[in-house]
Amino acid sequence: MRLPKTFKIIELGCPKSEVDSSHLAAVLEDRGLVRIWDEGGHADITIVNTCAFLQETKNTSLRTLRALKAEGDSLVVAFGCLVEGYRREAREAADVIIGLTEIGAAYEAIESFVAKGRLQRKAGALPDPAPRSLEHRSYHYLKIAEGCSNFCRYCRIPQFRGRFRSRPLKNILDEAGSLFDAGTREIVLVAQDVARWGEDIYGRPRLEYLLERLARIADGRWIPLLYLHPARVTKELVALVAQEPSICSYLDIPIQHVSDAVLARMGRPHGTKNPRFIVDWIRENHPDVAIRTTVMVGYPSETDRDFDELYSFCRSVEFDHLGAFAFSPEPKTPARRMKGQVPEDVKADRLARI
Repeated sequence: MRLPKTFKIIELGCPKSEVDSSHLAAVLEDRGLVRIWDEGGHADITIVNTCAFLQETKNTSLRTLRALKAEGDSLVVAFGCLVEGYRREAREAADVIIGLTEIGAAYEAIESFVAKGRLQRKAGALPDPAPRSLEHRSYHYLKIAEGCSNFCRYCRIPQFRGRFRSRPLKNILDEAGSLFDAGTREIVLVAQDVARWGEDIYGRPRLEYLLERLARIADGRWIPLLYLHPARVTKELVALVAQEPSICSYLDIPIQHVSDAVLARMGRPHGTKNPRFIVDWIRENHPDVAIRTTVMVGYPSETDRDFDELYSFCRSVEFDHLGAFAFSPEPKTPARRMKGQVPEDVKADRLARI
C-alpha cells in the first residue's frame, strides 16, 4: 500500500470536537498531506470525527465507519470520542484509530498501518496553543478548557475527556489574536462548561475576567459563548454579556430540567438556585439577551408531574432556541442502573410534546 497523500475529515461531533479536528489536520498537513475540504470528494484517507455522547450518535458513527470501509476507496480512520469510549468497536469498524491524546502521533499511526498493516498506539501531546488547519470562513470555535468535572449521572464525557482543565489566559488570548488577525469575524468560545473557566487556576471561576480581556482585542468582532452550566451563570456574567458590545447578547444554558427531584437524580446540584430562577431573572432584567437551552425528557423516575413542570416552564419562558432529547441509558453511567426507567413510548411522547 502506497503512502497516502490526501485526507478529508467527516464531522459527526460537536463544536468542541471540531476544534480537535483542526489540530489533527494541522499535524497531518505538517507532514505533507493535503486536506480535501469537500466531504464528498475523494481522498486517500477519510477521517471520521465521531460522537459517542448517546447510543444513537455512537451507532451513527459506527455505521459511517463501516460503510466507508466497505466501499474500500480510502484508508478509514476513527477519531474522537468513540475511540475513547468504545475503542474495541472503533478498531473493528476502521482501519486506524486515533484517540484524543494521540493527535500528535497521528501520522505515525497511519504510516505504521500502511507500512506494516498493524495499529500503533502512541501518545502524542500537543503544545498549547497548538497549530490548527482552518477553513476560510467568518467564524471559528475557540476551546477555552478541556474535560468536565460535573459528573452528571447520565453522561460519559468525563470518562472520554478527563476532568475539567482550563487553558491559561495567555494561550487563549494568543490564539484569539491569531484568529482575529487572520480575518475571523466571530470567535465562539466553547468548553464542556464555559462558565467554569479559571476555577482550577484561580480557585474560582473567572470567565468575566477572560471576557473582559478578549473584548479589549475584539475591536468590533463578535464573541458568543456556548455551554454554560446554569449553576455558574451569575448576574455579573449576564450583565457583562448584556453591556459589552463585543460579547454577543446570547447565552447557551443547557438546563436539562427544572424539577428539583429530577435534577437531584441527574447529579446536577444547583443549591438554592434552580435553573428556572436564573432564566426568569435574565428575562426580567435583560430581555434583549437571547437564551438557548437543551432539556432532557424521560430520565429515570421522571413522573408526569415532573414533565408537566418542565413543559409549562418551557411554554412560559419561550426560549429563543430550544433543543430536546430523550434520556439514553449509557454504559458505565449510574443512570443506566437506576430504578424507574421510563418506557420508550412515554419518552417518545414527551419528546414530541416538547
